[in-house]
Amino acid sequence: MANFKFFLGNIFKNLDKILYLDCDLVVLTSLKELFSENIDNYYLAGADNIGHYFLYKDRGYFVSSFYINSGVMLINLDLWRKDNLAEKFITIKEKNINNFIFVDQDVINLCCENKIKPLDLSWNMHTGFFKNISFHPRKNDIKKAISNPKIIHYSSFKKPWNGYSPLMKYYYKYLKLTSFNKKITFLFKLKVCYTYILYLLNIFYRKLIVLFSPIIKKIKQNKFLRKIKDKINNILGINKKETHR
Repeated sequence: MANFKFFLGNIFKNLDKILYLDCDLVVLTSLKELFSENIDNYYLAGADNIGHYFLYKDRGYFVSSFYINSGVMLINLDLWRKDNLAEKFITIKEKNINNFIFVDQDVINLCCENKIKPLDLSWNMHTGFFKNISFHPRKNDIKKAISNPKIIHYSSFKKPWNGYSPLMKYYYKYLKLTSFNKKITFLFKLKVCYTYILYLLNIFYRKLIVLFSPIIKKIKQNKFLRKIKDKINNILGINKKETHR
């Protein structure tokens, strides 16, 4: 289903422009301002996926330092069709399938590089913003987006409907207005409390790792201590692969 994005230009043949939104997000403002963005000379507009600085810094196949999160994209369908991007997307995917982490997102970034218009981070404020950003080159922009989000993207593997996720209160605010609000049971609330405690422990543990990084290096050289560290990582969910969905 993620690859469905590749064929938007072919499917919506009568549209020149479209706003694509993932299903795991909450919109907190009018989308008129976003849709009014001029993208005549761009394939699309998107917000920076801040975690890419850490995920790809050693891989070397993205030339540009700007890499979008594909959960929110304002797309120039006319230009996609004109330059036959659907076929190019598939070709790039087949050639790089073993190198990519987030296949559809990586394909779009690599194929559309230098023709992507940057959006303010507030238009795609994903939950990765709440991780340790002390050393991130855009930490000031991230803090600004957190203080005034326009679209909240629950992009982690922890979603509001299966545990704790930062800013999940907005999800439940709108859920209560629907017929699905009966799913918020007492047992589910207990589960959320449990995952929230794990979330706090996770943050505290990551800060300890940064603080005691010299000691951590020695631990990695000791098999017994390394097993203990891996055990803690598994309990806190640190070894689980993050996704942008």
